Amino acid sequence: MAKAFPDDAGTEDSATGASGAQSPAIDPDSLAWQLLVAAELCLVTANQQRREALCHLDRLLDQARHNQQLSCDEVALWQRVAQGEQLPAMALWGGQAQLPWRLRAGMAPLTTTPGELPEQRSSIRQQLARQWEIDDRHSLIETLLWLSAQGDRYSWDIDARELEQLTAEDRLTWRTRRLIEEQAKGIAADPTETRRTALLVDWVESHQPLEWAAWDWLRLAELACQGTRCGWLSEEEGRLFTVHAVQLMQQRYDSWEALVAAYQRGRCLLLGPPDEAEQERWQLLLTARVSPWQMPLAELIDERDRHAARTFMLQLRGQAWQFAMALAAIRDPGLVARCGARGERSPERSDEARRYLEEMLEWRQGDDDLCLTRCWQPALVHCLNQCAADAVRGVMPLCTTPFGSAEPQEIEERNALAACASHSATIHMAEKYAFHLIMAWDAKALDSARFVALTEALRATLCCFYVSAQQLLDAWLSWETALSSTTQASLAAELEWHLNDPGSVLKWVSWQGRGAFSEPGERPSLKQFTALALIGPLNAAQWTLPVKAGKRAAATLIEWLDSHYGIAQPEALVAFLDFLADSGDRQEYQINYAPYTLNPVRLESEIAILESAARSENEQVHLERLRRVMANTEGCNDYDLAAWDIAQLVDLASAGVSVGWLTPDQLSHYLKLAEGLASRHYSGWQEYAHGLLAGVSFFMAGDSEQQGVVAEMKQALVAWLSGAPPLSGSWSCLTFPGQSDDRWPSMHIDTLGGDRYTLH
Repeated sequence: MAKAFPDDAGTEDSATGASGAQSPAIDPDSLAWQLLVAAELCLVTANQQRREALCHLDRLLDQARHNQQLSCDEVALWQRVAQGEQLPAMALWGGQAQLPWRLRAGMAPLTTTPGELPEQRSSIRQQLARQWEIDDRHSLIETLLWLSAQGDRYSWDIDARELEQLTAEDRLTWRTRRLIEEQAKGIAADPTETRRTALLVDWVESHQPLEWAAWDWLRLAELACQGTRCGWLSEEEGRLFTVHAVQLMQQRYDSWEALVAAYQRGRCLLLGPPDEAEQERWQLLLTARVSPWQMPLAELIDERDRHAARTFMLQLRGQAWQFAMALAAIRDPGLVARCGARGERSPERSDEARRYLEEMLEWRQGDDDLCLTRCWQPALVHCLNQCAADAVRGVMPLCTTPFGSAEPQEIEERNALAACASHSATIHMAEKYAFHLIMAWDAKALDSARFVALTEALRATLCCFYVSAQQLLDAWLSWETALSSTTQASLAAELEWHLNDPGSVLKWVSWQGRGAFSEPGERPSLKQFTALALIGPLNAAQWTLPVKAGKRAAATLIEWLDSHYGIAQPEALVAFLDFLADSGDRQEYQINYAPYTLNPVRLESEIAILESAARSENEQVHLERLRRVMANTEGCNDYDLAAWDIAQLVDLASAGVSVGWLTPDQLSHYLKLAEGLASRHYSGWQEYAHGLLAGVSFFMAGDSEQQGVVAEMKQALVAWLSGAPPLSGSWSCLTFPGQSDDRWPSMHIDTLGGDRYTLH
C-alpha cells in the first residue's frame, strides 16, 4: 500500500486546448495558487523582480486562456490583482465550510470547494489506478481508511521503536538481517528499502525526531479530493474524510511547521528528499501572506465538524465483522486494509487460511465450525482473573511442593499477574478467538449468516467488559506483557503503537454491541471447570467444554481409544467409563497388590518365581508392579490411587464427546461422578496430586519408560499446584471439589457461573 503522489499531485495527465492540440494541464486550484503568489510578488518586490513576476503572471494567464481553465471573468480578476489590487484572503480560500480543505494545500492549494469534474473524471481515475491500484469506489474507501488507520507509518514506527532499544552493534546486525531478508525473496535487494533502512538507523543514532504520520494523513486529504473530483465520493464524503485527517493532525501536531517536518520525513523514507522547487513551495505555504496556512491548524474545524466526521468514520466501520477484523489486525496488520468497504478474501488468502486451520485447529475442509468453540475459553479467563486477584493480595500458593519447586523465573511470571488485577483477562482470550474467526471466514468454513452472528456476539461480549477502545487496549497490553513468552513473539510493541496512534483502527470501529449479551461460545459452570481440571497433567489443560471434533481429528481419537483401551464403539466406551466410576484400576490394586504390603516374605517369593522363568506379556506387567509395591514407588502403597481412575474418567468422557459417542448430558453425568469421587477420596489438590502421580507410576508406565514419565509428571504437578508459570494448569485458581470455598473472590465480573463471589 506504500504509494505516493508525484510532486504535481494536484495535476491531471493532460488536457485538450482550444486548438485541439495536447498540452500539459494545470489543476485549476494549483493554477490559482501560482497566480496568487505571482501577484503577491508583484506587490511586494523590487522593480526588476516585479517585472519578472509580471512576466510569469502573464505566461500563466495566457496558458489558462489557451487551456480554457479560467473564465474570462476570472482572468480579468487576476489581471486586476497584477495591477496592484489586493484580494481578501478569506474570499480567496473560501468560508467556514471550506476550511478543512486548507490541509490539502501541501499538495495543491484549493481555492474552490472540490466538486466532481466530469471532463477530468477519466484522467483522474486513470491516475488513481496507476498510482494507487484504485479502480472503484470501494477500493478508494478502503485505501482512505488504510491511510487513516495505518498507512506507511505503522511499519516505520515499529522498526524505529525496535532500533531505539538496540545497541549500535545490534543495529548493524538488524540492517544486515533486513538485507538478507530482501535477498531471500529471490530478487535483488530493493534500493528503496535499503535506503529507507539506512535512513532509519541514521535517524535513530543521531536522535532525530521519529515522527512522520503527516505523510499518511496529508495524502488522505489529497485522495479525498481526487475521489470527490472523479465522482467516487460525494462532496460531503470528501469533506468528512478531510475533516477526519485534520482531526488526526491536530492530535499529533501543534503547528503547520511541525506538520510539514513530519511529512517531509515520511517523504524522505519513501521517495527521498524533496528537490529545491518543492522545498520552496513548502516554504511559501508556511510564510506567504496569502497562504491558506496563515490560519492556525487548530482552527480548521469546529466541534460540529468533529462530531460529524466521527459519526461518518464509525459508520464506515459499523459492522461487527469489521470490529473482529480490527482485533485480528493486531496479529496480522495486513487485515487493516480489509476493514473498509468490502473485506474481500482472495483465493490465495483462502488457501493460506485453510492451511493455518489444519495446523492449529485440526480443521479440514468439509468440517463444521465447532473448532472455533474450542478457541472461546471462558475458563481460562476465570483462571487468569482469579490468579491476578490472588497475586495482588499476596495469597498465591506455595512455590515449593512435595514434587519440587518452581523456577525463579516462573515465579516472577506468576507474581507479575498482580499488575493485571485491574483489567479483565477477557481480551486475552477474545483477541485470539477473533483471529481464528477471521481465518475460518477466509477459509470458507463459515457461511455469511453464521459469521455475522459470531462477530456480533464477540463485539457484544467485549463491549460488556470494556467501555472503550482505550480500556481494551490497556487491558490487552497489560496481559500481553505479563504473559509474554520466549516461545511466541510479543505483541507489546504493536499494542503500544495502537494506544499512541490517534488513527488506530480499534479507535474507529463501532463500539456499541447490538441486542442482548450473547457469547460466541459456551461458558462452562465453575463446577464443570473444576471437574474438567481433575484430568490434571494427564492431558493438556481443559479451558472449555469439549465439542465434536472434525472428521480427521475424530478418526485419530478413535484410533487412540482402540489402541490404548481396546474401545472401538460407543457402547464399549460407556461400559468402560462406568467401570472407572464404580471400581477401576484402584480395585485391582486393592485386590491383587495391597495384600503383599502385609507380607513382605510372600512378595519377595512371588517376585523370585516370576524372575526365574520365561514370562508372558501379562506376567511381565505383573512382575513390574510387584517390584513397585516392594519399592513403594512414588508412594503407591501410601496414597489412594483413585485419582488415576478419576483423571481417566474425565479424560475419556471428554474424548467421547469429541468423537461424537457421548452427548453433552452424558458428559455432565460423568463429570458429576468424577467430582463426587474426588471429594470422597481426597481433601485437596496436593493429596490428589500424590494419588495421581502414584497411579500414573504404578499403572501407566513400563520399567523402561517409568523414569521419564514420572519426572515429566512431577514437573507438571509443580506447575499445576503453584500456578507457575501461568497457564500451565488450573488447580492454583480452583477450590478442590467438596471443600469450602474460602478463597478471595475475583475482582472481575467475567468469572464462571456458579462462583458465589461473582461481582455484578
